Parts: sequence; C-alpha cells; structure tokens
Amino acid sequence: MVVDILSHEQTSWHSRLLHDICRLATECTTQSGDLPRVGTACLRHVIAAACRFSDEQWTIFTKALWDTTSATLAPIRLLLSVYARNSEGDKEDLGQVMVDSIEGLALKQKILAQQIFLVDAQKKRFLSQDTHDGPLSDLDLIFTVDGAKQRMPVSYLISSLLAHQLTVQIIGSILCPCERPPEGLEKILAASEYGTLYEMPEHVAFEFDRLQRLQAVLGRAIGISRPNLYRQLVSSALIKMYSLLVGALRKSPTDLSRLHDCHNRMVSLLQKAEIQSANRGFATRAREHREEKFEFMLVESDGEKLYRPVSEGDINNVIHEYQKQRPIGLPTNPVDERPNPFMLELSEKDNESFDEPDYNTLGLLAYRQICLVPIEIILSLDNAINLLPQMLDSIKMLIIATPDIAVRKLAVQIINIMSIC
Repeated sequence: MVVDILSHEQTSWHSRLLHDICRLATECTTQSGDLPRVGTACLRHVIAAACRFSDEQWTIFTKALWDTTSATLAPIRLLLSVYARNSEGDKEDLGQVMVDSIEGLALKQKILAQQIFLVDAQKKRFLSQDTHDGPLSDLDLIFTVDGAKQRMPVSYLISSLLAHQLTVQIIGSILCPCERPPEGLEKILAASEYGTLYEMPEHVAFEFDRLQRLQAVLGRAIGISRPNLYRQLVSSALIKMYSLLVGALRKSPTDLSRLHDCHNRMVSLLQKAEIQSANRGFATRAREHREEKFEFMLVESDGEKLYRPVSEGDINNVIHEYQKQRPIGLPTNPVDERPNPFMLELSEKDNESFDEPDYNTLGLLAYRQICLVPIEIILSLDNAINLLPQMLDSIKMLIIATPDIAVRKLAVQIINIMSIC
C-alpha cells in the first residue's frame, strides 16, 4: 500500500511516509529471527516507486540504506572489535569469544549459515551431519571485554549477515543498471561516492579473513571448518567497480582514473595473497619432505661385531621377516589391520583436501575474480580499444601479481586488440 501511495502524484506528506517506512525497515534489521529479512524486503519494495522520488526522498532513502548497512554489520563488527589486529596470541586481545554449548544448530540455521559463510565451490558436508529441525535452544556466543560478559545468539548473527547480503543486492540494483543510475540519485550522490556504500562490507571481510581464532569459534558454532565472507567481498567489490565504470562511461571524455585506482588496490591485495599462498606452500612441502634417516645395527662380519647403517626400509623388512617366522607370538588382529591413530587424522584431512578446495585457494580465487571481471567487462565494450590505455598500468600489475592461466589468456586478448591500432 505504501508503494502504491508513493507511486502516485507527490504530496507534501509523501516524504514523511517514506521516512517512516524506511526507519521501520531499518529497525527491523536490528532484531533477531526473520525480521531482518522483512526489513530488507520492505526496502526492496520501496524501490518500485523510486522513479518518482524527489531529491529529498532520494536523500531519505539513501540514508536508510546506509543505516541498514551499518545495522546489519553491527554484530560481526562487535565480534571483530574483541580481537586486536595483528596480535600474536589471545593475551593481546581485548577479550575472548567462546561458544556456550556443544549442541548443533537447527537445520534451517545451518542452511542459512551456508549461504553466508560458504562459497559455492565448498563442500556442503556439514549438512550430512546430525541435524535437528525441531525447536532447539539457540547457541550463544559469549565474549568478555574488560571482565564484562556479553551474549550474542548465533541465529542473530546469521540473520543480520543474511540481511546484509540482501542490502548489498539492493544497492547494486540501484548503482548498476543497464544504462545509468536514477537521475534523482545522481543529484545527491556524486559518482565518486558510489563506492562508499561498499567500504564497510569490504573492510569487514578483510578483517574476518585475518582472524583465524574468530573463524574457529564460529566454525565450531555453525559446524563449518573454515567459514569465510568471500561471497560478500566479491559481490561488494565487483558492484563497486562496475558502478565506477558506469559513472565513467557517461563522461566525455571517459575518465577511468577512479576505477584504475580501485582496481590497483585490489591487484595489490591479490599479489599479497599470492605471495602468502606460495610461502605456505613452500613451508608445507618443506615439512612433508623427510630426509632419509639411518640407524645403526650391530652385526657380525668375519668374526667381528660391527655397526651397520640401516635405513627405515631395511628395518621394516627385518620386522616383516620376523613376523613371518614368529606367527604364534603375534596379536590376534594383524598389525596391518589396526588403524594408526596418528595417521587417521592425516587421512581424513587428505580426503577433505581432495573433495573440498583449500581455504587459501578460495581466497586466491576470490581476489582473482575481483581483478579479472572489470577488465573482461571493458574488453566486451565496443570502444575497448580506447579505454584500455587508461587501465594498462593496472593490467601490467595484474599480470605480474598472479600466475593464473586466465590472466595470461586475458593478456593475449589485450595484445591482439592493441595490435589492431
């Protein structure tokens, strides 16, 4: 009904009505349960009347989007504030975050958590575990700061982040239309400020990616080994850069300087992630590589007792021969059939790594997608040959930053286009 009223001829009280409905929607996003999604759904319905918004009404609606973005990120930002940046241990943090119960979440909450903390490429094995669809007491995250204990329901954190995803989609539908943003929005929000609406989700995703202890706590609560916010990071960054591109294409001459600076920053983050991943790979291989060790066995040769160096394989062969000669003295269950408790955990990790992408690989894929998509969009334009020179420095950095084959193919495509000149 409110949308129908706003869609008709404007009167003096339409702005007040819009203000009240937006304030109500924002307040819903701060509540628990399904109310956050109800609030974002209200904002999505209000957009239907945006074509008739006045400058004042666009100001009201833009502020509502900003307030909603802040409100939906407040719970996760509160948890992030407990941890000190670049801390070496929990003693440097402001407090501790713990889970109050060992029971699992309800099936509905696990499905919602999957939409937030997992990307599509990850294995959804936590859904195969024991789940309870009936009413259960909610899990709480308990965190202490300066001795004061606070509680946050896990379902509240999940619902707020899910509402934040919907808010990002709403902003994207406004800033990234087929042709240009609404005229009323352009008057109150300069093209240089389009990306500001995405600064908060980007920063939250960056901080969350660095805090493995918080990831472990949330993973224990929601049943996911390494939760991440890469989905929010990729969507926010791509919509931000696409809105900058749309704004630049309307100028004459076209100025891609803001897109270039934003893309440069993302390429730098990709390069840093590539270096960190390579360093981890080298360290892992160094740990996996075992130098052949030798022991000394006392033997008799030509009447002399000597110590002969033997390898691990030689010792295993000796033990094997001993087992064949002394079958009576062996346990009832063959030794080979008894599981090694130390190797069991390693085999489980090997199976997980085979079926599920590595966490570090997921981070690289996220940054690579962020850096690749804007260049691919530019290449798809009819005037790409005129726009590429403005992005060449950033493209060179991208080629140097990553060995990804998709980037190499992109470089070949750019060379072919530039050679036409």
